[in-house]
Amino acid sequence: MGTMAMMAVSVAASGLKMLSENAAAERQQKAANETAARQVAELKRQQKREDEIAAEEKSDAFKEYEIELGTLRAASADSGVTTAAAAAAAGAAAGALGLTVRRIEGNRQETQSARGANVLSIISENREQQSQTKSGIASNTLGFFGDAAGTAAKYRKEQVPPKTPKANTVGYTSLDARAGQKRTSKRSNIWT
Repeated sequence: MGTMAMMAVSVAASGLKMLSENAAAERQQKAANETAARQVAELKRQQKREDEIAAEEKSDAFKEYEIELGTLRAASADSGVTTAAAAAAAGAAAGALGLTVRRIEGNRQETQSARGANVLSIISENREQQSQTKSGIASNTLGFFGDAAGTAAKYRKEQVPPKTPKANTVGYTSLDARAGQKRTSKRSNIWT
C-alpha cells in the first residue's frame, strides 16, 4: 500500500474514532438531560402533592373550627352562657385555627423552598455538564482536523523532491572550484 493510501486510511480511522467519541458524548449528555428532567418532574410532583395535602389540612382545620363553633353556640344556648363568654370562646377557637393554618402554610412553603433549591441545583449541574460536553466535542473535532492537516502536510513534504544543494562558489571560478584554488579577490584574476 502506498504512502498516500496509508495516510488516507489513518485519517479515515481517526475521523471514525472522532465521530464515535462525539456520538458517545452526545448520548451521555442526552441521558443526563433525561435524568435531570425526570428529577425535576419528580420534585414538582412531590411539591404538587405537598400543596394538595396542605390544602386538605387547612380545609380540615376550618371544618373542625366550624364544628367547634357550632358546639359552642349550642352549648351557650342550652346553658345560658353569656354572649361575652361565647364570643371569647369563639375567639380562642379562631386563634387556634389561625395558628394551625399558619403552621400548615409555613411547612408547605419551607418544603417548596427546599425543593426549588434542589431543582435549581439539578438544572445548574446539568447546564455545566452540557457546557463540558460541548467543549469536549469541539476539542475532539478540532484535534481531528489538526491531525488531518498535519498528516496532509507531512505527505506533501514527502512528495516534494528534495532540492540538491548548490555548491558554494563564492570567490571561486568554475575552474578554480575544480582545482580547489581560491582567488585573492573576487574582482581580480590574480592567483595565490
